[in-house]
Amino acid sequence: MSFSDLLKETWRFCKTKAIPILLGTIVFAAVLLIVRDYFERQTDVQIRKKFLQMGIPQERFEELNDRMKRGDQTAFDDLKMEMINVNEKIDNMTETERRRFSTQQGKDISLALLPIVIPFLIIIFIAHTFVATYFLVLASKDINHTLEAMGSAAGKLFPMMGLSIWVFIRSFLWIPIINIVCLFTLFPRYIFSGVILIKENRSIRESAYESYIRTQAKWPSILGRYIILTFCIMAAITVLVFVIPSTGFLDKIIDIAIWNLGVAFAAVFTTIYANQFSDIEVIKPPKVESLSQF
Repeated sequence: MSFSDLLKETWRFCKTKAIPILLGTIVFAAVLLIVRDYFERQTDVQIRKKFLQMGIPQERFEELNDRMKRGDQTAFDDLKMEMINVNEKIDNMTETERRRFSTQQGKDISLALLPIVIPFLIIIFIAHTFVATYFLVLASKDINHTLEAMGSAAGKLFPMMGLSIWVFIRSFLWIPIINIVCLFTLFPRYIFSGVILIKENRSIRESAYESYIRTQAKWPSILGRYIILTFCIMAAITVLVFVIPSTGFLDKIIDIAIWNLGVAFAAVFTTIYANQFSDIEVIKPPKVESLSQF
């Protein structure tokens, strides 16, 4: 099947399941927006706090902060005086001392943000994996109801997370000098592993192995098609973002929803494309003692 035929078939399939795709897109957009806005607010609070505290001893700042929370008006004046004193100290510093001071403040801000950033990355990873799994379920199974598809996707969430981590490590997390080469040569070999996991109910290892075997000697063509697909989806997203009028909160939801539509289209494309490789006989992977054996 040619690339244009794949696009036509993908579009035709998306139209047949337009309702669950659109409903899922909107629901996921709202959830992702809520999560993102919550962590953005928490990040802003920590950054403001660290800027106010800049150069002020931790114990002194906590004391002033507690007094301000209780409504002590003099605490605001005391904080202002502390900030003036810090500015005077900075003015009297040498250039080397200022650089050292700025570096330390940057480290303090980074450390303060770690308890926010790490949970955010984990939750976003889970959320995006669930979104991709949901659309793969719609494309791979005879399911037309949103809740049913979400339930099926929930059952495959943890295997898909494990598969995503495995594929990332296997495709990209290598020696920095050659990791880009590995990305372009190995990632196309694992591109159908998610479809195999969901559609054929394989384990993580079997899904990755079978995708790797089925795409043998085909990865240049696969890579080329996905590069073109990426450009097509990005162009469509750009046009939709500018064409659809919206403001404020609605604008944020629509932007995320449009990106989700791109994910949906890519998931359906991948599922249809994977069907071309499903008739290749695959030998069951042998037991291995180390990950480097394949």
